[in-house]
Amino acid sequence: MPTRNAKQALAGIGVFVLPVAVVKAAALVLGTGGPSEADAATDATTAVSALAPLLVAAPVAAWPAEVVAASGHAHALAAQPFGPSPMVEIAAAAPDPVASEPEVEGEPEPQLLMIAIAVQSIMASPQGDMAVVNQRVVREGDLVETTDWVVESIDARERTVTFRAGSTGELFTRRVSPN
Repeated sequence: MPTRNAKQALAGIGVFVLPVAVVKAAALVLGTGGPSEADAATDATTAVSALAPLLVAAPVAAWPAEVVAASGHAHALAAQPFGPSPMVEIAAAAPDPVASEPEVEGEPEPQLLMIAIAVQSIMASPQGDMAVVNQRVVREGDLVETTDWVVESIDARERTVTFRAGSTGELFTRRVSPN
């Protein structure tokens, strides 16, 4: 009686030998030859003419209208001129908070003493420039989160964003800040 280790060893060998033996037995029974019996085409036109029925492409008319429209749109976008890199950062001083006007007697005290807005980057686009402000993507007319400041304009060439206070209409401009 074989031991347990001997049974495991025989089972391991059987796992590898059995599939090879089955394939060899099938080859003997079926009588199929190997690569030595393969024929090679000597003429390239013979090989191509044999494959011609498989190489017929689908006509363009069979494509759905959505695919044709998407292809036309992709070609139109590829033909558009590509401007300067939209993600260029200009080294600038750290953003300075905008201080309020000095107090004048008779006027109420300003509500905003400091504005914490940082412009990280600006990207030019045919659909309108975009900017990353306080780690959020904004466009012209968007409200900057947690403030009452609205994006008045984005100038991709100058790398500046102009903001307008929702309550007072006051304007100020920020440049792309370094890092």
